[in-house]
Amino acid sequence: MTVDHIPHISLFLLCLANSSVINIDDSPYKDSLEAYLLNLKNKNLNLDKISRTFATILAGAVGDAFGYTIEFMQEDSIKQKFGILQEFQDTASDDTQMTLFTILGIKNMDIHEAYKDWYRTQQQQKNFFTGKSQAIQVRRAPGNTCLQSLSSRVHIKNSSKGCGTIMRVAPFGLFSETRDQAFQSAYKASEITHGHIDGLLPAGIFAAMIFDAVHKIPITYSNYDQFVPQQYLDQYDKSQTKRILQKLQTINPEQPKISIESYFKSNFLQQLHQLGEGWVAEETLAISLLSIQAANSFKNLCILSSNHKGDSDSTASVAGNLYGALNGLKSIDIQSLVKLDLFEEIIFTIWYYYLN
Repeated sequence: MTVDHIPHISLFLLCLANSSVINIDDSPYKDSLEAYLLNLKNKNLNLDKISRTFATILAGAVGDAFGYTIEFMQEDSIKQKFGILQEFQDTASDDTQMTLFTILGIKNMDIHEAYKDWYRTQQQQKNFFTGKSQAIQVRRAPGNTCLQSLSSRVHIKNSSKGCGTIMRVAPFGLFSETRDQAFQSAYKASEITHGHIDGLLPAGIFAAMIFDAVHKIPITYSNYDQFVPQQYLDQYDKSQTKRILQKLQTINPEQPKISIESYFKSNFLQQLHQLGEGWVAEETLAISLLSIQAANSFKNLCILSSNHKGDSDSTASVAGNLYGALNGLKSIDIQSLVKLDLFEEIIFTIWYYYLN
């Protein structure tokens, strides 16, 4: 199945979201739209879960593109160039690329080979498409740890806890049978490239949270221990991951005014700085969760999770993933997503998982 078979993809997604924005009866694509929905129902697939799956990956990609625009910029530079970056962007980074390859790895039951495929695209060794655009294989500031680990024919353990783990593991929360399986799968997939427990544990916790969100299990932000399986608790109790999540629990997230005069002096940004910059996985998780709790809309979340001096694409991508899983497609302006250069790859990859 190719993207060509989906007429007006954004219209279909609105249909899937049961949005009141469109009237399917008046659509020239009514028959096709109904056929796709019937196909899903005939496979006994849960339309709400599929909606949340699309939302998880799409919202993560939007956050990624938001943050990628200002990644590596200091806050004074952001302020000078953009004031505050507030407009949706079109170019997603390696975070979204690797997330899509994670989905392919889950589908084909070979995560390591899927990541190798991603690595080959980065070295221009393989002409790989999941859809129409070559954006899936363009270098977008890929993480050195991922590149170095995947370049070797033998696994060489390292001590990295970079956010190259957590930014790619949302699909394990979407496609696992249990919360513990989501944690363990994300943890083990992260071991392919990273060796430090504070790179692995945040990835597992995040995938477990995605699992709860997509299954509409209420998430409480007062007890993160619940997302850690029993056999990992000893590691977790000794980790920086637990310490930073405990620090997060002492913070009362504040919704800042989105104005140049106030944002960069806001209590929210100071709270974010207390948690770090997001270059390592536990900081990415904490900053994303802070942003989720402070935001009052999807666009507001993208602004809060990206407009800082740290690893803004990863913090905004992870925050977007969780927001999408929690709120589904109804919470996102679907028409604004079409500008993403990886939009069609996202649609195709999720369809490939469900319908093949």
